[in-house]
Amino acid sequence: MKRYAIALSAVILAMPASLPSHDAQGKAGQPLFADMKMAMYKADRGTMLERLIQGVPANPARLDRQTQCLAQAIYFEARGEPLEGQLAVGQVVMNRVESDAYPDTTCEVVFQNEGLRHRCQFSFACDGKSDRPRDWQAWNTASRVAIIARSASWRDLTRQATHYHASYVSPYWSAKMHQTAEFGLHRFFRAGASK
Repeated sequence: MKRYAIALSAVILAMPASLPSHDAQGKAGQPLFADMKMAMYKADRGTMLERLIQGVPANPARLDRQTQCLAQAIYFEARGEPLEGQLAVGQVVMNRVESDAYPDTTCEVVFQNEGLRHRCQFSFACDGKSDRPRDWQAWNTASRVAIIARSASWRDLTRQATHYHASYVSPYWSAKMHQTAEFGLHRFFRAGASK
């Protein structure tokens, strides 16, 4: 299996795969703020990811080529998404790099079939528009998220997903796959039948 890792000088965090178990029943047998607990947990997780991203020493002008390709995918495919959604897009790319079904490098995965207009793996790569970022703040964030995704310093939010699509479309292939996650406007999938 292919593995890619980069040393980070930032603290490496790993979130638990699930919430700790709690007694969710009160004295009268009513749920005790289950929705609030989940909202607080998600907020804490989001804050921790934000802190990790802010702590990554990144100079977008000095990224190595593979990290730059990943940052481009995150920027163009998910810059308007929450941080978890941006990281999930980066993790899909890295899951493809690790899979024998896709090319061996980040750039090869991101720009696979770039010469086939509107038929490449990541739409920005073959839409005929410039692949140069224009929003410096969003590019800075995407660069930091790319470093985290390549270093595998955050658990895989997608649960080994190799595909995703926007929630407002329904591509033919999604019916043949298992949805593993949803962040912002993106749904994430891996091979296997839908449930």
